[in-house]
Amino acid sequence: MTDELTRVAVLSDIPAAIDRLVRESGYPEIAEWADYYLNARASDTEALEVFGPLDGRG
Repeated sequence: MTDELTRVAVLSDIPAAIDRLVRESGYPEIAEWADYYLNARASDTEALEVFGPLDGRG
């Protein structure tokens, strides 16, 4: 349930989600990544290909 609520919150306020990622992430290019992926210029598959290896999924 929490994951579902988090997704809804992110989808309803993309700029706030991007701001939060920039504040909380240590990833060097997070602002560019967040803009590209959260504004849906990339597919979910592409996002997983990029970040999966960083968190053990790929």
